[in-house]
Amino acid sequence: MSEYDDEVDFSNIHLKVGEDDEDALLPVERRAAITQFRVFARLRPFISEELETIGKAELQSTIEMKGESTFPLNPANGWKPSKEFVFDRSLWSIPQEQELKPTPYFQDVKHESCVGQKEMYDIATKDETGVSMVDNAFMAINSCVLTYGQTSSGKTYTMMGNYGEGADPEHRGIIPRVCDELFAKVAERREFEAKKDDPKKRWELDVSVTFVEIYLEKVRDLLDPALRHRIQKQAVGVKHREDNDMKESLAAMKEARVRRDPLTGPFVEGIKHVPVHSWK
Repeated sequence: MSEYDDEVDFSNIHLKVGEDDEDALLPVERRAAITQFRVFARLRPFISEELETIGKAELQSTIEMKGESTFPLNPANGWKPSKEFVFDRSLWSIPQEQELKPTPYFQDVKHESCVGQKEMYDIATKDETGVSMVDNAFMAINSCVLTYGQTSSGKTYTMMGNYGEGADPEHRGIIPRVCDELFAKVAERREFEAKKDDPKKRWELDVSVTFVEIYLEKVRDLLDPALRHRIQKQAVGVKHREDNDMKESLAAMKEARVRRDPLTGPFVEGIKHVPVHSWK
């Protein structure tokens, strides 16, 4: 935490439509000093392929959670916990309908609730006072959410979920929900700004998106025209070897550079910013 923790009351910091612009922002030195990391562990449910493999056998997880701690279990040693990892929150997302065999060393643990997508979004993007990362963006404070884990551990479902036409909105992930909140607040703010008598005092709000990849310690712009050209060639049925085409495309793509601004922090230089007007 920063040296300003005792000087700033964060409980009342919200960008509310109708309040003075000067009161909605923290001073530059305060914004630059805010640093807070929260780390969560989320345990996903058994997927259909796993349930099919297990068949009628009892379900048993190799991970147990108690309070803020997550414990890997060793089946070869009587399901004894091998380690303990403590996080800000350990989030159990196995539903009760997937009945698990009790773990010998955790007989007292009862998982009576399951962290769904909406609760996951609230936990990951909001603080204890209800201020969200979208609120922070309106106050010129950068926010970042990332997932880390092995293949099939639930990263994509947590971040994207199931979305689009016909999908259950309850299964949307963090990114679609952040976008919904962002554009709702942009529309609300634009409506408020339009009512100001003096046009010079009206805020102009624009939203753009960037899309970068960090691979083999190199940063590449996935909106680079070289990559888009490759995709377009595939779409019209141009025949070529996949491996060679990928190498040619990556070679043609301009490598981006990570820089640091003394006031706003790290940024990626020279990447394409695409204006967007809605999540869709």
